[in-house]
Amino acid sequence: KIFYPLVADLFKCLGYECTVSRIGVNYQRWDAFIYDSKCSVPIEIKSPSEEQFISVKAVRQALENKIVLLSRKIAPTCNKTTSLVVGFNAPNDRAEVNSLISDISYAFGIVIGVIDIRSLLKIVGMEILNNKIHDREQLMELHGIIELSNA
Repeated sequence: KIFYPLVADLFKCLGYECTVSRIGVNYQRWDAFIYDSKCSVPIEIKSPSEEQFISVKAVRQALENKIVLLSRKIAPTCNKTTSLVVGFNAPNDRAEVNSLISDISYAFGIVIGVIDIRSLLKIVGMEILNNKIHDREQLMELHGIIELSNA
């Protein structure tokens, strides 16, 4: 499984303290984790062998990840900080995924963000090649499916 470490490495390239969970460690519900001294972020990763397009199942798992993090207090976090889903392709049915993300926000006050691997690579590329620093707060509070401009 090279996809999981790749995702963590891309976040590391952006300056985040990101680790991949060890296989079989059940108390770590998430696949990867961005540690932050105030607002840490659990990451649900969907490799292309699991699903080609990010699904509602992945969004539900991101919700579970945030609930576990909030309840077990493993690391500091807050509700406005996202629980991320990173997958190979953006959701095929964006309306269904966006609707679930909105429902989760309304019912539980939990923010879910969705990033496909190409968008994550684009953010890293812009930072490294164009020396354009990404908006850390915007990424840490991502709500819904990421939308990148073509600039």
